[in-house]
Amino acid sequence: MLGKLMKYEWKASWKLLLPANLVIVCLSVMTWIANNVAEQSLLSEDRLDGLLSGIFILVMMLSYALSVITVFVGGAIYLIYRFYTSTYGDQGYLLHTLPVDKHHIIVAKALVSAFWILMMALVIYMSAWLVCGGDTKDFFGEIFGGHWYLPIYVSEEELNVFTVIMAIVAAVAGVFAKIMQVAASISLGQLSANHKVMASFGFYIAFRVLQSMLEGMISVLIIMFADGAEGLLNGFMWHYSWEPALIIGLLYSTLFYLITWHVMEHRLNLE
Repeated sequence: MLGKLMKYEWKASWKLLLPANLVIVCLSVMTWIANNVAEQSLLSEDRLDGLLSGIFILVMMLSYALSVITVFVGGAIYLIYRFYTSTYGDQGYLLHTLPVDKHHIIVAKALVSAFWILMMALVIYMSAWLVCGGDTKDFFGEIFGGHWYLPIYVSEEELNVFTVIMAIVAAVAGVFAKIMQVAASISLGQLSANHKVMASFGFYIAFRVLQSMLEGMISVLIIMFADGAEGLLNGFMWHYSWEPALIIGLLYSTLFYLITWHVMEHRLNLE
C-alpha cells in the first residue's frame, strides 16, 4: 500500500515540479552562455562596451539567482499546499476513508516531498556550479543554509569519504525534520475551530522559536564549559558538524512525525 500511495503522490506532483527543475537547467545554460559571450566584450578596449557588458553580466546573474530562488520557494510552497489539500482538504475525505494505515500516509508524503526537495537542491547546486564557474559555497549557502555545506566546516585533515557521506546523511535528516515540522504544524492547526491556516502558521513559528531556544541553550552550555578560543568557536558552530546535525535531525523528525501521526490517528476532524 505504501508503494501505491507514493505512486499516487508522484503522479500528482511531477507535472509541476519536473518542469520547474527543467526551467532551472535552461536558465543556468542560458546564463552561462550569455556570461561567456559578455565576458569577451568586457575585456574590450572600448570602455563603453566593457561597461555595458559588465552591467549585462550583473543583470543576468541577478535574474538567474532570483529565478532560481523563486522556483525553489514556489516548489516548496506547492509541496506544502499539496500536503494540506490532500490530507486535510477536500481530498482528505477520500484519503482517510481508504483502508490505509496513517503511518503509510505520512511516510509516503514525506518521502516524495523529500525526493523533490533534494532533487531541486541538487539541480540548483549543479546549475550554480556551472554559472559560478565552480565556486558555489556562498551562493548555495545563502539559499539553503548551513546544513547544505557541512563539509566546509570540517578541517582538511578530517575531510574524507566517510565524513562527506555522513554530512550528506545529516543534511538529508535535516530535510526530513523540516518536512515533518511543516506537517506537524499543519496537523496541529486543524485542531483549531476557526482560522486553521493561521493556527498552522502560529504552530510553525512556535516550533521555530522553541528550536532556537533549545539550540541557544546548548550553545551557552558549551561556551560555559569551553576552554580557550577554540572552545568558544565550538559553542557557536557545534550544530554545523555532522554528528550533532544528524542527532538533531533525527530527533526533530521523530518528534514531529509522532505529533502528525497522533493528530491523524486520534484527533482527526474533517469538517
